[in-house]
Amino acid sequence: MAQQFIVKSLKTESVDKAFAVVRSADFGLTLDQWRDYALGLIKGDTTTGGILTLENRAGIIQGLCCYHTESSPGHAKICAVGHLVVLDLIDETSVTMVLLTVLEGMLRREGIAALRIDLPHDARTTEQLLRRLCKIGYRIERIRLLKVLHKSG
Repeated sequence: MAQQFIVKSLKTESVDKAFAVVRSADFGLTLDQWRDYALGLIKGDTTTGGILTLENRAGIIQGLCCYHTESSPGHAKICAVGHLVVLDLIDETSVTMVLLTVLEGMLRREGIAALRIDLPHDARTTEQLLRRLCKIGYRIERIRLLKVLHKSG
């Protein structure tokens, strides 16, 4: 039997429900940090963005992606995905593909020129996800470095 999924935009009242999923990819994230970040994307006035979730038929969130649009140097709009988290013990590939297919379709309709995905370097699933994404047309564009200057919160 094929899995059935529901992809929808995360609403304010479901932010806490999504915390366990995003925390599985970022163990250092606190609930307050997640709330601030998520609500900023959902309610943001200056950028177009949001959080897409993928739920199974029981209403359990099995994947999510946080995104926002920004201008590129050539003035084309691109979409940046800051978190792409998938939780499925049996078939992470299907969850990932459904989530990205819905996001890509939405962005095409809005005239977005490209989609950029940032993946955490040290997450257990990053290498596997990177290979999967390259197989479906994504390419490694750059390497991003980060130096923490002071601890926040």
